[in-house]
Amino acid sequence: KSDFLLALLILGFAVVVHRSHMVIVGLAVPVAGLALLLTAGRRAWLAIGLIAVAAVAGVAELKTYSVAAEKASGKVASINPFLSARIISDGPGYAYLEEHCPDDAIATCKLFEALAKSDNPARLDAAQMIFNRTEELGSFKLLDQEDQIRIGREQRAFYINVFLDRPLDVTASIIRNTLKQTFLTSIQMTVPNDSTTQMLKRSLGPNLDVGRLADDRSWIATVYVAHNVVYALSLAVIALLAVVPGFSTREMRIFAGFVIIGILINAFVCGAVSQPAARYGARVIWLLPFVAALMSLVALRLRLRAGVASFGTPIGREPAE
Repeated sequence: KSDFLLALLILGFAVVVHRSHMVIVGLAVPVAGLALLLTAGRRAWLAIGLIAVAAVAGVAELKTYSVAAEKASGKVASINPFLSARIISDGPGYAYLEEHCPDDAIATCKLFEALAKSDNPARLDAAQMIFNRTEELGSFKLLDQEDQIRIGREQRAFYINVFLDRPLDVTASIIRNTLKQTFLTSIQMTVPNDSTTQMLKRSLGPNLDVGRLADDRSWIATVYVAHNVVYALSLAVIALLAVVPGFSTREMRIFAGFVIIGILINAFVCGAVSQPAARYGARVIWLLPFVAALMSLVALRLRLRAGVASFGTPIGREPAE
């Protein structure tokens, strides 16, 4: 039971350090249920329960933080409208607002009005929409606090309304963003560029040392190609060992499939719900070579056992009953 407890603690910590992890873990519950049907083991039920507990813990932490922040500051906490920004940036949400605004019953119409104050196309980028505070690119953060709170609270209802109004357009954008995120695996966002370095120095002081890797970023393109070769070969190894008889176990194949599905869930959550970015893919894609190496070790062990079984009986002697 200690291994399950340790897994729960690690998963619980992961859930509370980033909001996307909570959604990923929540979506992993039905996938774990499918794995349960394939394994039909009692320990599988325990694993699903731990995943569900971690997801609930993430929601509880979010609610607790919001209440504590409101008590400490005496103000209502505002929620960044990631869902609204995503669907507006993709197009369907913007078209919906063009058709229905102005309308006092739709809080997001205030965001639409703020977006109309500039003709810069970058203003419709989801990240710029949520975080930028300049007159040229800012929108949400330039609104009154009350409007920000209303827009944040409305985002789920707004997303559903847009989906019901334009289901094909929204579905196409979800698929497009998920596929785009799946193939974004570069480490380029891990190494600070000039703009990031300048921003950090403005916040933390001009003497900040960002590391030697930031002095020259030309090597990133070469490393990106090398990494993709490793990832492609790893996926090929996983597929080969999974389909060739005698080179894997059912549990190992289920584990590998679960990891690959988890990578796709990460792409869906970060790409289709938030915004496609290289750092979201780079944080999970290393699991492919990890699983390939693990499956290779299992395959080697199975083949060694098969060899011992084949050659373990002395010549001329029948095996014991």
